[in-house]
Amino acid sequence: MRTLNMVFVATIIAFSFLVASSYGADVAKIGIVDFQRILETSSAGKMAM
Repeated sequence: MRTLNMVFVATIIAFSFLVASSYGADVAKIGIVDFQRILETSSAGKMAM
């Protein structure tokens, strides 16, 4: 029974660390990549065209 309690407490502690780290994480940002503009303006894109 003592081992079961230790496992339970360890699980709760690990879960609380996971929750705390996800709470402090930045919000995911969504961006748009304009490949046509990249090909027209970058030196590598100009050489490829």
